[in-house]
Amino acid sequence: MRAQVRRAGYGPESLDVLVVDDEQLARLALRSLLKQRADISRVREAESIEAAVDALADPPGVIFLDVQLVEENGFDLFTRIEVRVPVVFVTAHDNYAVRAFGVDAIDYLLKPVLREHLDRALTRVHRRRDEQNSREVRISLHARKDVFLARAREICFLRADGDYSEVHLADGRQVRVKESLESWQERLPSCFARIHRSFLANLDEADGLVSRDGRLQLRMRRSSLYLPVSRRLASGLRKRIA
Repeated sequence: MRAQVRRAGYGPESLDVLVVDDEQLARLALRSLLKQRADISRVREAESIEAAVDALADPPGVIFLDVQLVEENGFDLFTRIEVRVPVVFVTAHDNYAVRAFGVDAIDYLLKPVLREHLDRALTRVHRRRDEQNSREVRISLHARKDVFLARAREICFLRADGDYSEVHLADGRQVRVKESLESWQERLPSCFARIHRSFLANLDEADGLVSRDGRLQLRMRRSSLYLPVSRRLASGLRKRIA
């Protein structure tokens, strides 16, 4: 039997927004734009990094973070606390963009913020949330008389075996199901990539590309295994894991 995917009914979700800026007028202007959108449930404000740290005790869906605050820098937030929610930098200066994307910022907006730029940033936020949700999808793996449940993010890689696929899980289990890699590739989240005609790998579980015995291979983090990479797919794979 083939694997079955159980989706939790994810749909457009409303966002709780935290605006971090030491200028009240800037906070009010951004609040006004945000309140015009139907997908914003709440807008909270913080005028300092300390206040932002306190506000993150109740994590928002996204942070709009100013770069230059009085005697502070927006990047200080990342040294004070582990930031696990999407961040959009908002600043009057364009010379921090490289550093912003270095901390995995969703977007970088220049003041005064234009509505179309805000819409673009929030589209990216929703896309990121959808991708994170897809990693939590529960999959039923039917192997003969047994049924195993796993989340998509718990799959390290899959190997083709005739009309079947071997599903290799992070806990070391291997489950053989009657389903092709092509079918898996259509349904698994975008963190999975075809690396070879016989292998589909979870790039979140990859530790990098290495050359062994003259052949390019993908090193998997948890299992310490090396998976073959085809020459045809190598270029695209390098771009994705660079």
